Amino acid sequence: MRVLPPNQHLQRAGAPGSTIEWLAREAEVVQVLCARRIQTPAAEARFVRRRRRPTQMWPFRAKQSAVALPVAPVPTTNFLSFVAPREVSSLGELPGEAIAALVEGPMPSGSAQVVPDAVRPNRVFIDFMHEVIRARAPSDPDLRAAAAAQWDGWVYVIDLRTPDGPQGRVPAEDIIGGFQVAHGEILADTYVPNEKHKVYTSNGLVRLPPLLRAAFVEELKRCKPGR
Repeated sequence: MRVLPPNQHLQRAGAPGSTIEWLAREAEVVQVLCARRIQTPAAEARFVRRRRRPTQMWPFRAKQSAVALPVAPVPTTNFLSFVAPREVSSLGELPGEAIAALVEGPMPSGSAQVVPDAVRPNRVFIDFMHEVIRARAPSDPDLRAAAAAQWDGWVYVIDLRTPDGPQGRVPAEDIIGGFQVAHGEILADTYVPNEKHKVYTSNGLVRLPPLLRAAFVEELKRCKPGR
């Protein structure tokens, strides 16, 4: 084994790749780490302080007390019908065919009567009324008796509100419609509605003869409510 002089040993030991060089580099690394370690406690303190900061919640607004807002009044619809409340109960609801007319504006108080200008006839009611008359009037005993007395010509369904009655002077607004008569028989297919008839006049709401009124209410049972 060859022994080198001390200085030469140190010189050779410091050569690249030698153990001494490795140890020297390790010492430098330790010194750098120590230098960094000196600054670490302050950084860790800042990190700890940030983590201990209370968590902020979503900024929900405080619940406000309810404020009563003005409510607009619900408009009221006034209408006219000759169907009695007990008959409406048997129907369940009041079909549109039973509403003879709508009334514009407030209803009069007390015994005051609705003025005709405020009344708007319901076309659905009018068409349904004529449909019932066309189907049921030819079998009405009173109308059949009038046809037998007439023999030939026309018989008319008269609105019973007319002031002088069916046998008196009847204005055109109180004639609901008519059938042609031949040899004392009513020709059912000849019914003609009177376009001049008014659902409501100063004499009141339309009034059908008793049997036709009963037939009208009976036929309402096949109508859909709210139509």
